[in-house]
Amino acid sequence: MHFEAGVIEVVGGLVGLGLTKLGLLSCRTVLQTDLSVLTRLHSGDVLIALGVSLAATLLAGLYLTWRATQVQPALQLKTL
Repeated sequence: MHFEAGVIEVVGGLVGLGLTKLGLLSCRTVLQTDLSVLTRLHSGDVLIALGVSLAATLLAGLYLTWRATQVQPALQLKTL
């Protein structure tokens, strides 16, 4: 797999987790009730988020690689 796809996966996963944490903190401050147990980020949630991010990035990278292999090089060279 491409290195760029891996970097995008890691950055996307970390940004997603950061936004999730920010959303949970805002819910906790707005609610200010006994529901704070519902606004916590557990390790299982982090693993699921990173797994989904990894799967989506790998599928997108594989799809783009497959599309690139379907193009006939002669047609691309004629357009230059």
